[in-house]
Amino acid sequence: SYVNLKIADIQSTIEVNDDAVKQAYADHSQDFQRPQQRQVEQMIFKTEADANKAHDQLVHGKPFSEVEKTAAITNKGKTSLGLIAKTGIAEEEAEVIFALKEGEATKPIKSAFGWHIFHVSKIVPAGEASLAEVRESLVRDIRAQKAGDAVSHMAQKLEDAMAGGMTLEDAAKSIGATLEKAGPVNREGKAQDDKELKLPAYENFLETAFTVAERDHSQAMQADDGSYFIVRVDGVTPASTRPLAEVK
Repeated sequence: SYVNLKIADIQSTIEVNDDAVKQAYADHSQDFQRPQQRQVEQMIFKTEADANKAHDQLVHGKPFSEVEKTAAITNKGKTSLGLIAKTGIAEEEAEVIFALKEGEATKPIKSAFGWHIFHVSKIVPAGEASLAEVRESLVRDIRAQKAGDAVSHMAQKLEDAMAGGMTLEDAAKSIGATLEKAGPVNREGKAQDDKELKLPAYENFLETAFTVAERDHSQAMQADDGSYFIVRVDGVTPASTRPLAEVK
């Protein structure tokens, strides 16, 4: 028998108001500083001659989008590197790319993959992410923190109730939790017919269950996702050799 205080269930019930979000934004403003970013495209060539030909076209004013259509590049349809910060690319390339003005392209650059021409189509200045941009992540963080506090408090109340003499059934009722039952189950989470049993998917659940004595219960244990559980062993079937007739 076990009580599973799932943090996901608690999170779904927590409402976060605007004041809490604004306060979290103010408290963590240093986390929302955004470095300069650039929209970068690249063309990759097998030969320096092909790269120089494309570069000449760019120098004479032909748009990058037009050059890539006719140039002998090896990355057709995959020229966009997206919006990148200086720390998101190799240092040598970053120095060259972040020295360009908007709309400019590099001279051909040699690498192990061929010859590259990088082009900057847009520059997004450094700044601070707005509250609207980070609102969803702030709400998730606030919910996670509040849920963690709530489920820890529930686990403590469950332990206190049992320490006061309540059964696991009554203690679960006292905090509005559900008592669930499963088994018999072995250390691999399987029933006697070798089928997987539906149990809490916590790494330490079965490990805990197999350290508890018969008709005893564990402490409130924290799972890897922040949930808590208490497991009681209602019965133990000793290890034995299966009869020949059963396995023949």
